[in-house]
Amino acid sequence: MKNMPLTVITWRIGHSRIDTIESLLLRETKNNGILQSLYNEFGSIFYLETCQRIILVSSINNVNKANELRNSFVKASHNAANWVEEGELFVGSKALKHLAELVSSLDSIVIGEDQIQHQFKQAFVNCDNYLDQNLKQILQQVIRIGKRVRSRTIIGGGKTSMVSLIIEVYNDLIKNANSIGILGTGKMGLGVLNVTSQVNEAISIYSRKEERMNIDINGYSTKNFDDLQTHDVLFTATTVEMPLVTLDVIKKLGKNQITIFDLGMPRNCSLEINDLENVTLVGIEDLLKLSHHQKSSEEIANVYQVLQEEIASVLEGIIHKQKSTYYISLRDELSRIAVKYKDNFLKEDKQSEIKYQQLINKLIHVSQKHLQNALIETEGHQ
Repeated sequence: MKNMPLTVITWRIGHSRIDTIESLLLRETKNNGILQSLYNEFGSIFYLETCQRIILVSSINNVNKANELRNSFVKASHNAANWVEEGELFVGSKALKHLAELVSSLDSIVIGEDQIQHQFKQAFVNCDNYLDQNLKQILQQVIRIGKRVRSRTIIGGGKTSMVSLIIEVYNDLIKNANSIGILGTGKMGLGVLNVTSQVNEAISIYSRKEERMNIDINGYSTKNFDDLQTHDVLFTATTVEMPLVTLDVIKKLGKNQITIFDLGMPRNCSLEINDLENVTLVGIEDLLKLSHHQKSSEEIANVYQVLQEEIASVLEGIIHKQKSTYYISLRDELSRIAVKYKDNFLKEDKQSEIKYQQLINKLIHVSQKHLQNALIETEGHQ
């Protein structure tokens, strides 16, 4: 659909390097200032970050302007790196399709997980001050598409989180582990605890925050991360500026075999620990490779079919609304012309006939102009 006022810029694991995504994350202290600056320069802005992607959305339908937005965001936000990948750019109906796939979890590490819908809704609330009415309505339609896809398909069945996927794929390892460590007491860490404790109760929870130490969480007493002990399995699920699990940390634990699942964004673990013979490091990139094997190709094809139907329905509504706008504009313009020239037809003379013909020509010209715009939109949709 041509001229649809929607642009999406995204950096996601599998398409962009993870260090690019890490460098573009908006820290809380910078978030409002950067979004306000982008809003002042480009108008409506929506921002979403998750453990595997960054999404920037705006009411722009011009590719050059969209590139300016992308460059401004990268310049204002990236916290490291001498070079940052540009990210993917979607405009118009392609942007709508990308957002619909995102909220329907087809772009998630675990296809069918519902966390992305909650994250999208929360981002919608957080960005309320930066959204115009047009973008608000489009984003609300995207949320509805996600709900409809889940209700009409089996996409929500099966494993619905990264931890569930890990438990399924690495069940024997986790079930038979002598001990499991979990770093993180926030929402992500609690999610790991809730799922993992159903398989193995030999769990120790660690926190790096003093106020979160020695408290009871579901029957487990939290410990200081500085006192990290040796475990067969370690989950890292916290938010940090720099990696916490470094080469020095692992070396202090000895040479026992350990499997580490790094679920943090930015990464909680230094990549150099993966070079140690006794360490198996599983990151978000590795989980992404596993996720798409969790549903059959036939099931996924059905989901995409439903998704296309829902997108087509939304686009049809947008086109209808735009056509209505054209017809209202046409009516108002014709009324204006009629009022302006009505006095010219009070007399029956040659001059009045000429002026009447001029009026007819103007009506034809205006009608053709507005209807042509409507037809262009329709052709773009088809």
